Amino acid sequence: MAARAAARTSPSRRLALATLGAGLLAAAPLVAASVAAAPTTDPGDPTELFAETFDQHWETLRDEYPYFELYGVDWEAERREHRPRALAADDGTEFAWELARLFACLPDPHFAYIPPIESVALTWSVPDVETKMIGRRPHVLVWPEGIEPGPPAAYADDPHACPEIVGVQGEPFAGTSELLAGGPPGTTLELRLRWPDGRETDHTMRRPDEPNLPPPKTHYGEGWLVVGRVGDVGYLRVRTFSPPLATLGPDGKMTTMLRAALRELDDTDGLVIDLQENGGGQVAASDPFLGNLVEKTLSYRWGNADGKRRVIRPRRPRYEGEVVCVVDERSASGGEWAARILRDAGRA
Repeated sequence: MAARAAARTSPSRRLALATLGAGLLAAAPLVAASVAAAPTTDPGDPTELFAETFDQHWETLRDEYPYFELYGVDWEAERREHRPRALAADDGTEFAWELARLFACLPDPHFAYIPPIESVALTWSVPDVETKMIGRRPHVLVWPEGIEPGPPAAYADDPHACPEIVGVQGEPFAGTSELLAGGPPGTTLELRLRWPDGRETDHTMRRPDEPNLPPPKTHYGEGWLVVGRVGDVGYLRVRTFSPPLATLGPDGKMTTMLRAALRELDDTDGLVIDLQENGGGQVAASDPFLGNLVEKTLSYRWGNADGKRRVIRPRRPRYEGEVVCVVDERSASGGEWAARILRDAGRA
C-alpha cells in the first residue's frame, strides 16, 4: 500500500516536507489512485488543461476515496468552491496550490499531493521552522525568531512552548497543506498556531531568499528495528513498514532483516511484537513478514473495486511460539492492520 503516514515522534524537520515528485497519490487503507498534475509550462491559455487536470483529480477521488462521510466532507461543494479558482490560476504553481487547498479538506495521513512542478527544489523555499509530530499533529519544536507577532506573553520566555500548527495559508493543516508552506523565495507565509492553553494566534513569516527544500524523508534509520530477549521471551520492535523502495518484496532488505530477527528469536517460547508508533507503510514489506508468523494462507480485500485480494502465505522460518502485539494511539494504517491480521488469524 502506498501510504504517507507521518512519523509520530519523528526528529525535527522543516515546516514543509516531501513536496517533490510527480502526480497525485490518494491512498486510503488498501486503496490507491494516481493521476498526473498540470505542468508548469504555459502553452498559451492553459484553462482547458487546468480544467481537464482538476476534473481528473476530483473524479478519481470521487470514485476511489471511501471516507468522505467519515470526515464530513461534501465533495461536490468542494468542487464548486475550488474549481473556478483553479481554472483562473495564472500558472502551474498557482494551480497546484489551489489543488492543495482542495485536498486540505481531507485530514487523512494516507493522503499526499505531489505536483510535478519542474525544478521546485531549485526554486522554492520554506521558513526555517523546526517541527515535530506529537500525537499525530505537527508542533513547532522551538519558537523561531523573526515571526510577527511573537508568541503570547505567557510563552514569550519559553523557547519550547511547542504550539500546534493548525492552519497554513488560511487552510486547516493536513498533509497537503505542507505544499502551501513552500513558495518563491522571499515571499511570506501565514500560519495559525494553537498554544498549550488553547488560544489560537496568527503569524506571518518570510520564506528565505535562497531555495532550501529538504529531500523527502524515506526511512527511520537504523532504529526502525530492535531485537532483544528476556529469558524465554523475545522482543521485536518494528517501527515502520515503509522502507526505501529498493528494499521491498519477499526478498527485499527489510523483509530479510525481519526474517533474520525471527530466526534469532526462534528458540523463545513467546514473542512480543511492539508496533507502538508504527505508522504503517507498504504491504509488500509487511505481508512477507506476517507470512513468517501465520499457520495457513490468508487473503484480504485490496482496493475499492474489482474484488482484488492480497494473499499472505506461510513462509520459513515460521515462528511457532506465542505472540503478543503491542499497539498505542500512535499506531496507524499498516501497523494496526498487521496486528489485526495476526489477531484474526489466531496468532496474537
